[in-house]
Amino acid sequence: MLNWLAQLGLLTSLLFLSGCSTLQNTQSLEEQIEEFVKLVDDATPIELLFIANIDANPNWPLNGSLNRSDITKTQRSCVRAYFQSHRAKYYKLEKARIYAQERGSDLKNDINLLKYSFGKRSKAFFTALAEGRHEDFKPDNEMIQLLLNPEYSDLRHILLLDSTEESSGIAKNMAYILYSSLHSCGIQMQQSF
Repeated sequence: MLNWLAQLGLLTSLLFLSGCSTLQNTQSLEEQIEEFVKLVDDATPIELLFIANIDANPNWPLNGSLNRSDITKTQRSCVRAYFQSHRAKYYKLEKARIYAQERGSDLKNDINLLKYSFGKRSKAFFTALAEGRHEDFKPDNEMIQLLLNPEYSDLRHILLLDSTEESSGIAKNMAYILYSSLHSCGIQMQQSF
């Protein structure tokens, strides 16, 4: 009888431990959202483009009609610092968070796509673009799927890889950051912007 009780106790312990490990492997929705946002951030290092532009052009991003005589040296420095700060990531990360909150049970699939294929390819594209090697970037089958398959249009938008004849996701993101930086640095916007 004692032997049977010992075996029952062992069995109960094993069932409990196996249940605990299952619980530990299951992420909460908030943990999945945080993981997704981090994966999007890793897959879209747009800040590399900012650094490359800042290094190449002392006026960037205040070129063209934004290269105005009423903008002070301090304001120019402020805008450039804004593009190099964590605030420059706000727009893309907030979009990713909202998307993740709306995805429900499909979010896990998006996480896996970013972890095991699309994330690495997207990051490689952004890196090549920042290094001026985008002409040499050859999309593989995974990247072609991401860029062309209608099934991934929402994910493509979150990764800033969507484009229309008028603009691209990267350009829209940069325009948002520019607008925010001008506002933050006290630069009045004119109609030309």
